[in-house]
Amino acid sequence: MMFFYRLCWSMLALFIPLYLRVRLRKGKEDRERLHERYGLASAARPGGTLIWIHAASVGETQSVLPLIERMLRDMPWLFVLLTTGTRTSAQMVASKKISRLIHQYIPLDRRKYVARFLHHWHPDCALWVESEFWPEMLIQTHTARIPSLLINARISERSVRRWQRAPLLAKRLLAGFSTIVASSDEDAARLMLLGAPYISQVANLKYDAPALPCDASSLGYFTSGLGDRPSILIASTHKGEEELLIDALAPLYQSAPNVLTVIVPRHAERGEWLTAHFRNAGWQVAQRSGAESLAPTTQIYIADTMGELGLFFRACGVVVMGGSFIPQGGHNLLEPARLKCAIITGPFMHNFHEMTAHMLAHEALWQVASAAELAEACFHLLSDPAHAGAMGKKAWQLATKSQGAGELVLQVLKPILEKKSYA
Repeated sequence: MMFFYRLCWSMLALFIPLYLRVRLRKGKEDRERLHERYGLASAARPGGTLIWIHAASVGETQSVLPLIERMLRDMPWLFVLLTTGTRTSAQMVASKKISRLIHQYIPLDRRKYVARFLHHWHPDCALWVESEFWPEMLIQTHTARIPSLLINARISERSVRRWQRAPLLAKRLLAGFSTIVASSDEDAARLMLLGAPYISQVANLKYDAPALPCDASSLGYFTSGLGDRPSILIASTHKGEEELLIDALAPLYQSAPNVLTVIVPRHAERGEWLTAHFRNAGWQVAQRSGAESLAPTTQIYIADTMGELGLFFRACGVVVMGGSFIPQGGHNLLEPARLKCAIITGPFMHNFHEMTAHMLAHEALWQVASAAELAEACFHLLSDPAHAGAMGKKAWQLATKSQGAGELVLQVLKPILEKKSYA
């Protein structure tokens, strides 16, 4: 399987520059750092012990940053190399300005790009977050005898079915991890089905993350403009989902015409299109990235800026989590739960099945079967603040009582890293 995998990369090699140029035009690549996708580093390897952590995108990065900060605080000899695959995650890391943390884009999974990357950085330990398995990178890492750990591991049933088409390769990749910490019992069972030799622990780093930050002056300015209007936040939406949800909420405006709906798209670059689309449809729209003020007549507010989701979780009365009304699989419910939000999701929460079931069992979540049921759920929570408040409190209790995954991962890592520091 690896022979054919490498052969495919070799055959596609001539098209890689074109592929990256297309992504560049779409705003998905960083022009100044495009060489990193070819395995060419843009920073020197620091002296001393270096741990390499790979987190695919924003969600994984958010979950692992608190662990990184703690490692760097507890182990002053340590440096961390964090790789991701998206510009938004790179911007998030840059905004943190964490000393002894280096960010690079993950190289494309072609043999020579991976070899360049590993030859330059030669990490003392590798930590993979969640479920992005790049065969070439994993195999070369294991061949170089770099200790590798898989943490917060999760894998969907759909991914299991895909990997079952190449069972020997899946087993080989998983066997290279000295430690696997699954994010749930369900994920542990799926990984064992694919051939993981054993699961060391079950613990979810997402429970350890702090509440999303918020600029106090920006929050004050927004809530002042909002006044006593009821508000609904639709968070982390995907292409096609916003139109579906606004159409579903349209009847709500007949009974509550002063409702404000805030939309935070998962990809901020879609804000311009969303603003134009809803204006053309006859809605009164304001766009945050265009510094447009929130007026009393504004019906839809497009919050297309980076790093402000914490502000809108705090400001809005009801939160509808995107990615759950299309077969995307949902998004992390703990982010609004930590801020005591009343949360509504759609039917497609398969990426967070266990978390969703846990919150439903404790009446900390309202899941609707379709977008058509959304208006009824929103109207009920807006008209019954006591019920919304009780839901938010239960969600907060669940989000804060299951912490400790970071401590568990540190216990596994410390002996490896301390040994390397004295090597």
